[in-house]
Amino acid sequence: MLHATIRPAFSFVGFALARFGLGFGESGNFPSCIKTVAEWFPKKERAFATGIFNAGSNVGAIMAPLIIPLIVSDTGHNWQYAFLTTGVFSAIWVVGWLSIYRKPAEHPKLSAAELAYIKSDSTGEETTTKVPWGKVLPLPQTWAFAIAKLTDAVWWFYLFWGGKYIAETFGLNIRGLGLPLIIIYVVADVGSIAGGWLSGFS
Repeated sequence: MLHATIRPAFSFVGFALARFGLGFGESGNFPSCIKTVAEWFPKKERAFATGIFNAGSNVGAIMAPLIIPLIVSDTGHNWQYAFLTTGVFSAIWVVGWLSIYRKPAEHPKLSAAELAYIKSDSTGEETTTKVPWGKVLPLPQTWAFAIAKLTDAVWWFYLFWGGKYIAETFGLNIRGLGLPLIIIYVVADVGSIAGGWLSGFS
């Protein structure tokens, strides 16, 4: 929401600070999602559940090209409201999450049978003991994850510059960008869910 406060007098510095705040706030999102999936799903279903929440993270990106043209004019006026709107929805989500979320063992509406199903393929009790980096770094799984994660930079590069590229190459304005961007994210969603299902299936 701080993006909406930026004025020309401190546009670069203000934008940099707002982006830093956005990155700082978002950094815990996916680790929290992974932890939630690990707590609420048996191992055999975690990949598919991860694919679904990863696809869900694109829903906002799919809706944005439809909603933003209703708020922001073709000339760019009222652009602040786009940031304020998403900020309000994010704040509502955080309050709701903190009010409702509990670990399975602590959730009042979870039955004993459901809890047993979640733990059905666990090899032992999970621990909160911290694992030192010296034990994690030699594992091939650590390097496989790290190398695969490097592709994120490519994905985010296309997402960040995709709209600008389409606009300049094909001459589309903010209203015309909607369909191409939606197609990109829908295809990404299909791949995310299918990849998670395939990983769990195999």
